[in-house]
Amino acid sequence: KQAVLGEVMYGKIEGSPEIYVLAADVEKSFIKTPEDFRNRVVLAFDPEQILSLSVKNPAGDFDVSFLGNGWGWKTPLKSRHVDQDAATGMALELRHLKFKKYLGVQDGDAPAWQTPLAKISVSLKGGAAPRVLLLGPKLPDGSYLAKLESKPDVFVLDSRQAAPLLKGLAVSSVTPQLQQ
Repeated sequence: KQAVLGEVMYGKIEGSPEIYVLAADVEKSFIKTPEDFRNRVVLAFDPEQILSLSVKNPAGDFDVSFLGNGWGWKTPLKSRHVDQDAATGMALELRHLKFKKYLGVQDGDAPAWQTPLAKISVSLKGGAAPRVLLLGPKLPDGSYLAKLESKPDVFVLDSRQAAPLLKGLAVSSVTPQLQQ
Protein backbone atom coordinates (compact mmCIF):
# COMPACT_ATOMS: atom_id res chain seq x y z
CA LYS A 1 0.00 0.00 0.00
CA GLN A 2 1.32 3.47 -0.97
CA ALA A 3 1.93 5.95 1.88
CA VAL A 4 0.49 9.45 1.78
CA LEU A 5 3.82 11.11 0.96
CA GLY A 6 4.48 8.69 -1.91
CA GLU A 7 8.17 8.25 -1.03
CA VAL A 8 7.62 5.04 0.94
CA MET A 9 5.18 2.20 0.81
CA TYR A 10 4.13 -0.50 3.20
CA GLY A 11 4.78 -4.14 2.47
CA LYS A 12 3.78 -7.40 4.06
CA ILE A 13 4.86 -10.98 3.51
CA GLU A 14 1.85 -13.20 3.02
CA GLY A 15 1.17 -15.24 6.15
CA SER A 16 3.28 -12.97 8.37
CA PRO A 17 1.87 -10.34 10.76
CA GLU A 18 4.83 -7.91 10.26
CA ILE A 19 4.42 -4.80 8.14
CA TYR A 20 7.50 -3.26 6.53
CA VAL A 21 8.24 0.24 5.28
CA LEU A 22 9.81 0.13 1.80
CA ALA A 23 11.07 2.70 -0.68
CA ALA A 24 8.32 3.54 -3.18
CA ASP A 25 10.47 2.56 -6.16
CA VAL A 26 10.70 -1.07 -4.92
CA GLU A 27 7.36 -1.71 -6.57
CA LYS A 28 8.85 -0.94 -10.00
CA SER A 29 11.44 -3.70 -9.59
CA PHE A 30 8.64 -6.28 -9.38
CA ILE A 31 6.64 -5.06 -12.37
CA LYS A 32 8.37 -6.78 -15.28
CA THR A 33 7.38 -8.04 -18.69
CA PRO A 34 8.85 -11.11 -20.41
CA GLU A 35 10.92 -8.70 -22.56
CA ASP A 36 12.70 -7.50 -19.40
CA PHE A 37 14.11 -11.01 -18.89
CA ARG A 38 15.30 -11.56 -22.46
CA ASN A 39 19.01 -12.17 -22.89
CA ARG A 40 20.09 -9.16 -24.97
CA VAL A 41 23.61 -10.33 -25.79
CA VAL A 42 24.03 -10.40 -29.57
CA LEU A 43 27.24 -12.44 -29.97
CA ALA A 44 28.20 -14.59 -27.00
CA PHE A 45 31.86 -15.60 -27.22
CA ASP A 46 35.07 -15.61 -25.24
CA PRO A 47 37.42 -12.95 -26.69
CA GLU A 48 40.36 -15.27 -25.92
CA GLN A 49 38.92 -17.70 -28.52
CA ILE A 50 38.96 -15.28 -31.48
CA LEU A 51 40.91 -16.40 -34.52
CA SER A 52 39.90 -13.56 -36.83
CA LEU A 53 37.59 -10.65 -37.55
CA SER A 54 36.28 -9.93 -41.02
CA VAL A 55 34.53 -6.60 -41.55
CA LYS A 56 32.75 -5.14 -44.56
CA ASN A 57 31.39 -1.69 -43.78
CA PRO A 58 31.26 1.83 -45.25
CA ALA A 59 34.86 2.43 -44.09
CA GLY A 60 36.06 -0.50 -46.24
CA ASP A 61 36.69 -4.22 -46.07
CA PHE A 62 39.34 -5.78 -43.89
CA ASP A 63 40.31 -9.09 -42.33
CA VAL A 64 42.55 -9.40 -39.30
CA SER A 65 43.76 -12.49 -37.47
CA PHE A 66 44.86 -12.81 -33.89
CA LEU A 67 48.35 -14.28 -34.03
CA GLY A 68 48.83 -15.12 -30.35
CA ASN A 69 50.85 -12.01 -29.55
CA GLY A 70 48.77 -9.47 -31.47
CA TRP A 71 46.65 -8.77 -34.52
CA GLY A 72 47.88 -9.07 -38.10
CA TRP A 73 46.28 -8.35 -41.47
CA LYS A 74 44.89 -11.15 -43.57
CA THR A 75 43.77 -8.56 -46.16
CA PRO A 76 44.21 -5.93 -47.57
CA LEU A 77 47.33 -4.32 -46.06
CA LYS A 78 49.77 -7.12 -45.26
CA SER A 79 52.70 -4.69 -45.50
CA ARG A 80 51.32 -2.50 -42.73
CA HIS A 81 50.64 -3.17 -39.08
CA VAL A 82 47.25 -3.33 -37.43
CA ASP A 83 46.36 -0.78 -34.77
CA GLN A 84 46.32 -3.29 -31.90
CA ASP A 85 44.08 -1.18 -29.65
CA ALA A 86 41.52 -0.64 -32.42
CA ALA A 87 41.34 -4.36 -33.30
CA THR A 88 41.06 -5.39 -29.65
CA GLY A 89 38.50 -2.63 -29.11
CA MET A 90 36.33 -3.91 -31.96
CA ALA A 91 36.51 -7.47 -30.59
CA LEU A 92 35.42 -6.22 -27.17
CA GLU A 93 32.65 -4.08 -28.68
CA LEU A 94 31.32 -7.19 -30.40
CA ARG A 95 31.60 -9.23 -27.19
CA HIS A 96 29.61 -6.69 -25.18
CA LEU A 97 27.06 -5.84 -27.88
CA LYS A 98 23.49 -5.90 -26.57
CA PHE A 99 20.38 -5.14 -28.54
CA LYS A 100 17.99 -2.37 -27.61
CA LYS A 101 14.78 -4.01 -28.80
CA TYR A 102 13.79 -7.41 -30.17
CA LEU A 103 11.55 -7.20 -33.26
CA GLY A 104 10.93 -10.91 -33.80
CA VAL A 105 11.32 -13.19 -36.77
CA GLN A 106 11.31 -11.40 -40.11
CA ASP A 107 12.03 -12.26 -43.70
CA GLY A 108 15.74 -13.00 -43.94
CA ASP A 109 15.61 -12.46 -47.71
CA ALA A 110 14.37 -8.88 -47.40
CA PRO A 111 16.40 -6.27 -49.34
CA ALA A 112 17.93 -4.87 -46.12
CA TRP A 113 19.74 -8.18 -45.59
CA GLN A 114 20.80 -8.71 -49.23
CA THR A 115 23.06 -5.64 -49.07
CA PRO A 116 23.58 -4.89 -45.39
CA LEU A 117 25.24 -1.66 -44.28
CA ALA A 118 27.89 -3.74 -42.50
CA LYS A 119 28.79 -7.40 -42.20
CA ILE A 120 31.03 -8.45 -39.32
CA SER A 121 32.24 -12.03 -38.99
CA VAL A 122 33.97 -13.47 -35.92
CA SER A 123 35.84 -16.76 -36.39
CA LEU A 124 36.61 -18.69 -33.23
CA LYS A 125 39.03 -21.45 -32.26
CA GLY A 126 37.62 -24.96 -32.23
CA GLY A 127 36.21 -25.00 -35.75
CA ALA A 128 32.78 -23.57 -34.94
CA ALA A 129 30.99 -21.76 -37.74
CA PRO A 130 31.81 -18.02 -37.84
CA ARG A 131 29.34 -15.75 -36.09
CA VAL A 132 28.15 -13.17 -38.58
CA LEU A 133 26.38 -9.96 -37.64
CA LEU A 134 24.51 -8.02 -40.33
CA LEU A 135 23.87 -4.35 -39.69
CA GLY A 136 20.87 -3.15 -41.63
CA PRO A 137 19.44 0.26 -42.36
CA LYS A 138 19.47 3.22 -40.00
CA LEU A 139 16.09 3.91 -38.43
CA PRO A 140 14.55 7.40 -38.00
CA ASP A 141 15.59 7.50 -34.31
CA GLY A 142 19.25 6.88 -35.26
CA SER A 143 19.35 3.23 -34.20
CA TYR A 144 19.99 0.36 -36.65
CA LEU A 145 18.27 -2.84 -37.63
CA ALA A 146 20.50 -5.87 -37.11
CA LYS A 147 20.40 -9.65 -37.24
CA LEU A 148 22.65 -12.66 -37.15
CA GLU A 149 23.18 -14.12 -40.60
CA SER A 150 22.27 -17.62 -39.38
CA LYS A 151 18.97 -16.64 -37.71
CA PRO A 152 15.75 -14.94 -38.81
CA ASP A 153 15.45 -12.87 -35.61
CA VAL A 154 15.74 -9.11 -36.13
CA PHE A 155 16.60 -6.63 -33.40
CA VAL A 156 17.50 -2.97 -32.97
CA LEU A 157 20.98 -1.76 -32.00
CA ASP A 158 21.43 1.60 -30.32
CA SER A 159 23.40 4.06 -32.46
CA ARG A 160 26.19 4.22 -29.85
CA GLN A 161 26.74 0.49 -30.13
CA ALA A 162 26.50 0.44 -33.92
CA ALA A 163 28.90 3.36 -34.51
CA PRO A 164 32.16 1.47 -33.74
CA LEU A 165 31.08 -1.30 -36.14
CA LEU A 166 30.90 1.20 -39.00
CA LYS A 167 34.52 2.33 -38.63
CA GLY A 168 37.71 0.96 -40.14
CA LEU A 169 40.91 0.07 -38.34
CA ALA A 170 43.82 2.49 -38.28
CA VAL A 171 47.07 1.26 -39.78
CA SER A 172 50.71 2.04 -39.28
CA SER A 173 53.43 1.70 -41.89
CA VAL A 174 56.05 1.54 -39.14
CA THR A 175 57.11 -1.84 -37.80
CA PRO A 176 56.26 -2.39 -34.12
CA GLN A 177 59.97 -2.73 -33.24
CA LEU A 178 60.65 0.82 -34.50
CA GLN A 179 57.79 2.38 -32.57
CA GLN A 180 59.08 3.75 -29.28
